[in-house]
Amino acid sequence: MVRLYHCPQTTSDRVRWLLGELAVPYEPVLVNLMAGDQRKPDYLKINPNGLVPALVDGDTVIFESAAIVLYLAEKFGAGTLPAPGTAEKASFYQWIVFTSTSLDPPAFQVLLHTALLPEGKRSAAAAEENRRKFDDAAAVLERGLGTRRYLLGDTFSAADVMVAGALHRAAGLGLLAERPALLRYVERLADRPAAPFGKHAAS
Repeated sequence: MVRLYHCPQTTSDRVRWLLGELAVPYEPVLVNLMAGDQRKPDYLKINPNGLVPALVDGDTVIFESAAIVLYLAEKFGAGTLPAPGTAEKASFYQWIVFTSTSLDPPAFQVLLHTALLPEGKRSAAAAEENRRKFDDAAAVLERGLGTRRYLLGDTFSAADVMVAGALHRAAGLGLLAERPALLRYVERLADRPAAPFGKHAAS
């Protein structure tokens, strides 16, 4: 059985979401970040970065949420993935990578400099600069989404899991206040039964 090392309200929520969408049975293993579980030697053998998520599937051990999402989609998502070599498959890869490179980093820096760091180490300038970087990326995404229901048109895909997961976290930081189209997109995705946020999410 697939084993997922996770912590709620982190990027591991995206992996839990996709596992639910694909109806893949898995064993959840909670990594208590506040208790320092991620720095214990046994966990570092699984994820040497000391972060979540990490996935174990037989002899395959993989970390980084985007890589795990791609792995699960390719292995278990038959019939839901774009055909190889198509423009849709190119967009599928593009938006997954875009999440990790253009959406997540500035949003995390905003979180650091407004909440996570001790007050004396926070920088209002750094927070503002990363708000701008995030909004630049959000503008690109908004144009890419256009009037489509999902990133690839009428078909939900793992790319939506990555992007909507990132946008949900960003919305909580107030980063989508000027992006109502993206907020509506997140709200649509929240209606999916497997989504880790919205009315179906476990309390």
